[in-house]
Amino acid sequence: MITAPAWAGSIAQPANEFPLTALPILSGQVPPGLRGSLYRNGPGRLGRGGMSVGHWFDGDGAILAVHFGEAGAQATYRYVQTSGYLAESEAGELLYGNYGMKAPGAFWNQWLRSIKNVANTSVIALDDRLLALWEGGNPHAIDLHSLKTIGVDNLDGLEPTWGYSAHPKAGFADG
Repeated sequence: MITAPAWAGSIAQPANEFPLTALPILSGQVPPGLRGSLYRNGPGRLGRGGMSVGHWFDGDGAILAVHFGEAGAQATYRYVQTSGYLAESEAGELLYGNYGMKAPGAFWNQWLRSIKNVANTSVIALDDRLLALWEGGNPHAIDLHSLKTIGVDNLDGLEPTWGYSAHPKAGFADG
């Protein structure tokens, strides 16, 4: 008998995407001068076709954006439309191996498919785009407001084999 890991119950159902939506204030108030956006990224889909991913690190990335402005707070939620996400959406099943799982199918299939960039670890907001990060490959560029996926971003020259840290840190100069 296969049992689900303990973490699986808390995020078992994929969340539904939603367009830019005004958020009602349930208690208190949004501070009058609060302006800007909050972006959160994490694994939002943990399976397809009745099959679960091997680890929550393998879940497809989804981004929540909350924008604060004169009209109050608005939010939107979308999955990062990576090539792997789109292929699995079309197939209706998991196709790729990753951190905690092998690719489904015959043993030889493991070596024919690359791992899937799930773009689910963190985000960096730049002036003109949001970057959805994952440790195993280049970031995906996302529209700051609509969260529409623009595509893989090479940051003006980053080689695809180098990847990009999903946990960047600011360095300190000596002296």
